[in-house]
Amino acid sequence: MNLFITLGGLLILTLMLASLLRRYQERMAEKRLRIQRIIRGVDEIEDLLRQSTGCSLPAEIERVLREDVLARFHLVRKISRRFKGIAALIEGAEQALAQPPGGPRQRVQDKYQLQQVIKDLGELMDFLRAGRLLQPLPVEQLRRYVEQVGTRRAECVYRFHLEQAVRLRQAGRLHDALTHCNRVRTFVHEYGPANEQVKAWYAEAEVMRKELREAEVAADE
Repeated sequence: MNLFITLGGLLILTLMLASLLRRYQERMAEKRLRIQRIIRGVDEIEDLLRQSTGCSLPAEIERVLREDVLARFHLVRKISRRFKGIAALIEGAEQALAQPPGGPRQRVQDKYQLQQVIKDLGELMDFLRAGRLLQPLPVEQLRRYVEQVGTRRAECVYRFHLEQAVRLRQAGRLHDALTHCNRVRTFVHEYGPANEQVKAWYAEAEVMRKELREAEVAADE
């Protein structure tokens, strides 16, 4: 009788230990998944920062992104203090945040580089709109950041095409110069943003477009 009681007790203990072990393993798995999601967010932000190098990202936005990276690493350490290399990751993020934001702006060399810049800044705008920062931004602040990135994107388009238009005009290639002016107008019309600075760039491109069109008509007469 005592043997059955002992065996029954051992069975119950075994089941309890198995249940505790299973719950522990589930908690650990949840921690790993949560950390993986956080680190994926870090990778995404680092990619956005790397892609925008040379576009002279607005300093305020660059700082928000770097602060988000640092906050993610602190959260990882809070979840698991034993996460390998977390101290070094935090130190690196702090050093990056301490650096002056905004490196030198690189001149867009050709249409392929311009297409990449448009794509990269568009991805940053999508990231902000989707609210994928660790700490959500107030709606008005978010709208302002998206507009700033959109304005920088429009500026890249404007500067590249206007420079090309001026160069081609000087070379007497009026039709090709006109094409570049039209591309500024088309891009700004479709993608904006509709603020005063972008409107001024649009107006400048429109003035040159009209001059080129008149010169082209005069050349054909």
